Amino acid sequence: SYRREAGHLYHTHDASRGALRDVYSSDHSQPAESARGVVATSRDSKRHQGRGGPSLSAAFDVMVQADPGPFIRGVSLGSMFVPEKWMTPSFYAGSEAASLCELVRMNRTDAASRMRRHLHSFVAEEDFAWLAARGYNAVRVPLGYWNAVDVEGGIPYVPDASESLQVLDRLFDWGDAHGLGLLLDMHAAPGSQNGADHSGCDSDGINWHTEPDNIRLSLAAIDALARRYGPHSALLGIEVLNEPAWAVEWDHGQLLEYYTRAADLVYAASPRAYVVFNVLYGGDFPSGFGDWWTGQLVSDRVLIDLH
Repeated sequence: SYRREAGHLYHTHDASRGALRDVYSSDHSQPAESARGVVATSRDSKRHQGRGGPSLSAAFDVMVQADPGPFIRGVSLGSMFVPEKWMTPSFYAGSEAASLCELVRMNRTDAASRMRRHLHSFVAEEDFAWLAARGYNAVRVPLGYWNAVDVEGGIPYVPDASESLQVLDRLFDWGDAHGLGLLLDMHAAPGSQNGADHSGCDSDGINWHTEPDNIRLSLAAIDALARRYGPHSALLGIEVLNEPAWAVEWDHGQLLEYYTRAADLVYAASPRAYVVFNVLYGGDFPSGFGDWWTGQLVSDRVLIDLH
């Protein structure tokens, strides 16, 4: 669940543990109470065309209340577009690859086949209906940059943007049908922003911030997503970079410039979508580090996601 206080988005529950039916093995018939003791949905909101979940418009209404509180509850489709071996070991069965970049380098044809099966079986519309019926109203969708824009050269990730966007279009259709807002998340950026498997590659180091072309390509991906889904009623927002490593955070001016330019792209494409920034392990920053963001990127449509 997420709650907003003074322009901050607090991530209080991460359910990104594979396919939705596997995540909720226990009874989650009602949204749990958040850290502030308030149920993370609006009980008085309209129901979305009688389907049982809080409406997306009601979710937006909750966001702009004077006391924003816990305003939305959702799950993350972790490992759908960017498979992580610990989370979906079956995807890598029979391969020694530890991340998607290794898999495509070993055998791109095999990787493409695995991804195609994976994308069409990982989640179904009935999962969206299941969530809505239990009071959830949001889904976070982690993506790789290659899912948004076609790329020449570099790591030959799969699937390409055309095929990926068809799958993403389907998620938006399901979200619209069941009153679930989608938070698109740039989980895997070119060059890797953290050197971890969930950035697409855990074997090439952290190079997102060392090459200007990586930042330009990231902005192109944000622009493509914002233009395509900005007018869509189910777009909740865009998280412009997941978990930048400390090496990236320390280059604060460059990261701030990227965030500012990415936010402008989202604002230009949508009058309502939120822009979400992610700060990794904020409570563990060295002295003074965590204060760098104070007073910056201030907007009614800016939220910060603390991991």
